Amino acid sequence: MGDSKKAAHDALAMVDRVLKASGQVIWTATDDGTILDGRGAVDEIFGAPASEVAGRSMVEMIAPEELERTAAALSELISTGEPAGKVPRTLRN
Repeated sequence: MGDSKKAAHDALAMVDRVLKASGQVIWTATDDGTILDGRGAVDEIFGAPASEVAGRSMVEMIAPEELERTAAALSELISTGEPAGKVPRTLRN
């Protein structure tokens, strides 16, 4: 592995450790809400590793009572680039 690839790999590993320790997740998703990847405490929050969460819809991961609030927060983030507060962490198990 080249020096720049190793540095990038090490940086992502550190981000994963920090997120996991804080109980937070960063995930990437397509415009239609399909989860592409997750980093951090994915196992703890979703009850499955990132490899199993990838390809699933964000909608099926969020508790029904939180869908409207989550959709509004994500819509604000997408349209302005600024978070509208925390996205709810109530998830389906």
